Parts: sequence; structure tokens; C-alpha cells
Amino acid sequence: MTKIDLSTIADELPIIFYTLPPSSVIYPNIIINAHKPDVGLRYIRKYHRYIKRVIIDSGIEIFRDPNVKDYPNGYRGQAYRLMRLYDKVEDLCYNAEIYVTCPDYCDDYHPKSLWLSEDYTNIERTVESILWCTKNIPRLNWLIPIQAWYNNPSSVSRCIKLLAENGFEFEKYDYYAAASICQSKSINLIINLIINLIINLRMYKQKFRLHIFGVHLKSIPELLRIAKYHYISVDKVGTHSTDPNDLYRKYLLKHYLSYDSISYTRPVTTLVQKIIKSNKRFSCKSEVQRIIYFICYIARLCELCNRYDLRDEVLKLLGINNAINQKITDYF
Repeated sequence: MTKIDLSTIADELPIIFYTLPPSSVIYPNIIINAHKPDVGLRYIRKYHRYIKRVIIDSGIEIFRDPNVKDYPNGYRGQAYRLMRLYDKVEDLCYNAEIYVTCPDYCDDYHPKSLWLSEDYTNIERTVESILWCTKNIPRLNWLIPIQAWYNNPSSVSRCIKLLAENGFEFEKYDYYAAASICQSKSINLIINLIINLIINLRMYKQKFRLHIFGVHLKSIPELLRIAKYHYISVDKVGTHSTDPNDLYRKYLLKHYLSYDSISYTRPVTTLVQKIIKSNKRFSCKSEVQRIIYFICYIARLCELCNRYDLRDEVLKLLGINNAINQKITDYF
């Protein structure tokens, strides 16, 4: 099967999108599911020369099962497992930027399911894990997950405050993540949580990068507005840059914000329906359909980023050579 290279498109977008694409698509930003890493490792082994960034998630997916209350060997055992996975990825693509997510405990799959008590919730458990990981395995590039309670955006302040009270060294870590919003489809709730996170984290660290786990595609325009208005661009000599065409400012804005998703395989866009000549909405059933769905997802992402030039370039891969005047109706 002919290889499709979307590296240039990904690099042009104003937000870094991590995913695990179809096996015949070359893409630079990869997320590995630590719960089932084999597929991700195979992809990295195949395209290691093209990969620029990798996030290894914590394996939090196991908590989709309401009967699971902890990682198989606790957060410490999971941390060592993540360390071994990090070493494998580093051996395969040593020039890539690799981050590992500290084992965390979510509250959005099954609210309060991972609370040990009213005083020791998923937030306290996550803080305990972060403190142990950063102290005992400092050689890893840790992505610090800021957890929250289900549908409670202001609770991120509890997580950040607990980290500070327990001596977490914010200055040593530059990449933080908004967690417990993977299941939310409320854009207002997602944005409120992220704004709360930024405001509270700025009390301890002025400059940081922000990742959003599993966020809904429709929230991208609002996320870009947050990046624009909440991140102060400071140039190399320490003066503020306000010129929208300033290349260094654009670099800072892009590398400030990232998100991940593998939901491109789920309910299709109307564009996909036209291409596969079906009026039914269903998840992809073959590798060819995975490629079509993925290309349409990237096209929609380009559109939401107001990069219609990139969207049209992506759609040419599907044999659509004329620019689409109307927006792609999406169901992501």
C-alpha cells in the first residue's frame, strides 16, 4: 500500500496533535497506550526516522473497568513499567522528544470509583504518584497530569495546591496536562477547567507547556483562543511580542498547546459517507476506511484551525481537487 506522508501538514498546524495513525500513514506526533503498547511500538519501529514527538500515556484506560481500583502493581510498579517502555521508545527514535505521563487516577470514567475516602480522592492519589515518580525516577521526562473531580473544573486548584504544599519542584518540569475531561462533551466545562488550571499553575510557574488528554475535536477553536490570550509570548531578549506575524511568537504559541485523540475511527463525517457511498454512520471496518477516516479527521482539524489551505491539500489525497466552499459537517 502506498505510504501517505502527513508530516508537513502536522508541522504547519498551530496545535500539536498526538495520535496513533493508520499503519500506512507517516505522522510525526505519536501517543502510545501504555496499557496496550505493542501497536504503538510497531508503528514507531516502522517510521522512527519521521517521528519527532512521543507521549507515553499512563495506562489509565484500565480504569474504564469499574472493578479496577489500581494499577496491577500500584503506581510504583506502573512507573517502572513506563520507564522500561520509555527506554524502548528512546532506542527506536533517539532524536524524538519523549514524555512519559505520571501514573494518575481519573474521576471521569466512574465518578468517585477511585476515591479511597472523602479525604483521599483521585486527586490525592495522583499527587502521591507524581511526588514519588519525580523523586525516584528523575531521569525521565515526566508529563505532569493535573487531575480533577468529575464535572468540577475548580478542583484542579486542589491538585496544584497539594503539589506545592508537598514540595513539588515546579521549576524542573515544563509540560503539564489537563486530565479528567476525556469523557466530557461540554465545551464550556472543558474550557473552564483549562482556564482554572492555567490560572492556578501560574502561581507557581509562569512558563509551561500544556497538553489536553482526549479532548473533543469541537473544542479546538476555543483551545486556540486560550493559547492566544493566556500565554504571554516573551522573545529571546525578554520583551513582549504582540506582532501576530512574529515567527518566534508563532513558535511559542504552537509549542505551548497540544492534545491527543484516537477517536478518528469513530462516527464518521458526512464527507466520509459520500466517499464510501453509504448513508450509515459506523466506525471504520478496514484499513482503507481507517485511512479515509483519518484523512477526514485531519482535514476537519485544519478547518477548525482556520487553515483551509491545509485542508484542501489534505483532501487532495482523497481525490478531491476542488476546494469545498462549505465547512465539513462533522460528528466527531
